[in-house]
Amino acid sequence: MIKKFAFAASVLGVFALTGPAHATLIGQTVQLSLGGTISATPNQTSAMVSAGGPEFVIDLIVGRAIEIDVQDSFIDFQYNNVSNANFDTGNFSVTIGGLTWAPDPGVVIGATVMEFEDPSDPSPDLGPNTATFTPSSVTLNVNGNWEGQDRVRVDLITSHSQVLPEPASLALFGLGLLGLGVAVRRRHYLARPHLQNSSTPS
Repeated sequence: MIKKFAFAASVLGVFALTGPAHATLIGQTVQLSLGGTISATPNQTSAMVSAGGPEFVIDLIVGRAIEIDVQDSFIDFQYNNVSNANFDTGNFSVTIGGLTWAPDPGVVIGATVMEFEDPSDPSPDLGPNTATFTPSSVTLNVNGNWEGQDRVRVDLITSHSQVLPEPASLALFGLGLLGLGVAVRRRHYLARPHLQNSSTPS
C-alpha cells in the first residue's frame, strides 16, 4: 500500500512540476498605435484582452471600420464595411504593443500574414499586406483595397520561458519523494537477515 501511494504521489508531483502552463494574453493590457498616411482615430489606444470580441475599432469613414481582435496566437484585422464599398488603404500601419503572456512569459519571434478575401468580391485586391515585429509588438503594414468583409490575420510565433512551479506543486513533488523514501527503507528493513529467520537456536 505504501509503495502504491508513493508511486502515485511521485508521478503526480513530477507531472505538476514539469507540466507546461498555458500561456494566454487574456487579462493582459495591450496598446494600439497608428502610423503612416491615416487620419483615423481608434476608439481607444489601450485595452485589456478579452476572450471574445474586438479590443479596438478604427473608424475610417462613416460605415467603415477595421475591428481588431487580439488572441493568444494571432491578431485579427476585420474590415467591417456596412456600405459594401471599397476602402483604398494607401499606406499606413497598425501596431499592437505590450504583448505579454501569463503565466508563462513569452516574446514574439515571428509573424505570418494570412489574407481572407470577402467571397462576394470577385476581384482579389486585398493586399499585399506585410507584418513586422519586435519581442513585444506586431505591426501590420496595410496595403491594397479592402472591401466588404475582407480580413487579415497575423499569426504570432512566440517563444515562452519555463514557469516556476507553484508551491502546491512543489509540496506534492516533495510528498512523492518522501513516500518513495519510506518505501525503500521499509523494503531494506524487511530484507535484513535477522527478520528472515525469527526462530532462536536452542
